[in-house]
Amino acid sequence: MNTQLCLIAIDGDMSKHGMGNRTSIISFNSSHKKEVKKYLKNASNLRSEIKSNGYIKNFNELFDAVGSSFQELKELGIFEHKYEFRTTWKLSKIDKSKFKSFGKYNIEKRA
Repeated sequence: MNTQLCLIAIDGDMSKHGMGNRTSIISFNSSHKKEVKKYLKNASNLRSEIKSNGYIKNFNELFDAVGSSFQELKELGIFEHKYEFRTTWKLSKIDKSKFKSFGKYNIEKRA
């Protein structure tokens, strides 16, 4: 059975600390969980390298991995634009009672 999962913007353009004053939440079907986790892992690997090293020997490889997995999520209809690329996301189950800690938020249902 497929359930709804969501991505919660915790930093960057789509978070309440970014371009607006609301946290963006993107809901999607759990059948896409594998692709979403791949994107989150690639993005995390790139951020970790940037924080821990002044010079990143394999930057292009890491950036390309993030870019291609982001493109995959765009093709699935989960992501739509560059601002979502420039955002740090957290994977979660849909639980509106927990969303209150983010203050104002918008939920968009996608793929």
